[in-house]
Amino acid sequence: MSYAKAHNEDIRRLLSGYSENVVLAFQQAVYLMLDATDSLKDKNKILESLEYLKKYEYIRNEINYADIITPNDGSHQWYSHLEWDYDYIKNPAEGWNMQKCEEQQKKYQLRKEILVSTVKCLFNNLDEYKVNSIAAMLYYTHITGDIRDNKKLNDLPSFLVLKREIEKHLLILFDTEANNLCHYVDVFLSNAVTILNNTNSEWEFDRRQLYMTIYMEIFTSEIVKLLKNLKTKK
Repeated sequence: MSYAKAHNEDIRRLLSGYSENVVLAFQQAVYLMLDATDSLKDKNKILESLEYLKKYEYIRNEINYADIITPNDGSHQWYSHLEWDYDYIKNPAEGWNMQKCEEQQKKYQLRKEILVSTVKCLFNNLDEYKVNSIAAMLYYTHITGDIRDNKKLNDLPSFLVLKREIEKHLLILFDTEANNLCHYVDVFLSNAVTILNNTNSEWEFDRRQLYMTIYMEIFTSEIVKLLKNLKTKK
């Protein structure tokens, strides 16, 4: 998977031109949304991220460590990387009972709240639909980084799901201004389905990493132009 440094750099590039405070807040919120597990080595980082977001009143004080962590059992992506609007009650894992589905759905919604609330505080001039879509774009930026850097693509959206979701949120945010970028996403990720194979060979991994690196560089350079008109708090 992508390491924290790579994810943070992806967010920094996406938010080029925004203040360091904005970038740092989103780096913390995206981390909590997607990668907060019960690993002992990550506990301090999770607590520090929660403290930072509470300090600036981006999230509720009532949100605690135990409320959001998920198992660090080698499949942490299942708990947060499937899709922005994923419903664990309607789509449970094999062998899960209803209680476990409800507990996971509650955690997932709380993690989404952290990211959405941070966006709402910093992009306070936007309506709830655009706030949700900025949060979703940050979410899918992280996931795209994992698709680029993961050896295996277990528990990650398909290229077609990624394409559909990114195009949907681009149009909510930017309407027809996003048409050209949506076309690029459509062509690039549709082609990815046919030219990239989900195998474990080093050659295929290197090929996918190069392809997705090029995609992310072009996508980021274009979305930065669109984002420049969305004002944030300092």
